[in-house]
Amino acid sequence: MIDDGSHRCEHVIETFKVLFPHLRANGIYAIEDMQTSYWPTWGGGMENPNSSMAFFKGLVDGLNHVEFPVGGYTPGYFDKNIVEIVFFHNLVIIRKGVNDEKTNATDLIRREMELIGAALPEAAE
Repeated sequence: MIDDGSHRCEHVIETFKVLFPHLRANGIYAIEDMQTSYWPTWGGGMENPNSSMAFFKGLVDGLNHVEFPVGGYTPGYFDKNIVEIVFFHNLVIIRKGVNDEKTNATDLIRREMELIGAALPEAAE
């Protein structure tokens, strides 16, 4: 699926939220002309937390949600259904799939949780 729509940040984000759930497993979602996410008149800007680039950068942490030393964290739809995000010049590529990879550092997460005084997440128990 290729987003080559209006390129306005709010449209890019809303289109992704609506269409990505309909993409088949292992499907690719591509957003081109991402330079507009840096242009204030298009709803973007370097420090704008509502830009489309900020939105997609925010999805990156979800790839590793099982590693979060945060008690009670509940992964969202995108955390659980994105397995790859790649950034190129003016282009973002996202692969859909089941993100259920387990941690390889259960003991380290447990120790981190104990050190910060938080409840152990279910995925690390």
